[in-house]
Amino acid sequence: MAVPTACFSRPIFPRPREPAAASIVVLATLQESCALLWAGDARCYLLRDGMMRCLTRDHVEIGLRRTLSRAIGLRGHLVPEVLSGGLQVGDRLLLCSAPLPSAVSERSIAEILLSATIEKAADILVQEGLIANCRDNLSAIVIDVKTDEP
Repeated sequence: MAVPTACFSRPIFPRPREPAAASIVVLATLQESCALLWAGDARCYLLRDGMMRCLTRDHVEIGLRRTLSRAIGLRGHLVPEVLSGGLQVGDRLLLCSAPLPSAVSERSIAEILLSATIEKAADILVQEGLIANCRDNLSAIVIDVKTDEP
């Protein structure tokens, strides 16, 4: 059975003549396979065998100010980036809004993902972002890959 999971990032409020936009990252799984879809600057990290890496790349344009190049709510069609692959038992995934890795270092995020239980990991990550005085909306979803066997 497919298990879709999504994480929305903060909306970017419009200036005159600009549409509001929000980032999204979605993970869908079916047995050992997964598909990751994202638009904007929401992130997905994979922790495997003690090593963490970011699976997504930000869809932003850098100019006088940082703007999203792909997102929900922008003019035109939503064109998410798609990555498919396999999952392994023991993998841990983090879907989060962009402010989290801006406020909390990736090293600290990895340490929390390695040490915290699945029930507490997302709350600890958000709490660490708040302690770091993050003023943006923070969101985090932590997923463990397990077998179907008891």
